[in-house]
Amino acid sequence: MTNTNIKKLLGLILNESPLEYLTRNGLDYSQIFELISEAIDLGFLSYEEDLLVLTDKGVEFISIGKISSKPSEWILPEDYSRIEKIDPEEIFLPKKSTIQNLLK
Repeated sequence: MTNTNIKKLLGLILNESPLEYLTRNGLDYSQIFELISEAIDLGFLSYEEDLLVLTDKGVEFISIGKISSKPSEWILPEDYSRIEKIDPEEIFLPKKSTIQNLLK
């Protein structure tokens, strides 16, 4: 099975969500069983007291390739358009060529 389907399965188990989400996305129950078996074989899941539980390896696998929710980690600062700080009493006038380019 694909890594995407395994990540979806692990995410559902982590959030204690129903597995019907996978059936709505085109997987049948035998494919879901294969996914669970593969995840157990890879060490992402384990059985504890008749429950499927994510292992540390499974949590790490889910977080690979995940985009951070902190914009400062995935948005780079735009340095080329910054200008030096000026005194509040000064007036900033851009270059004449910059103004002419804006008017075109």
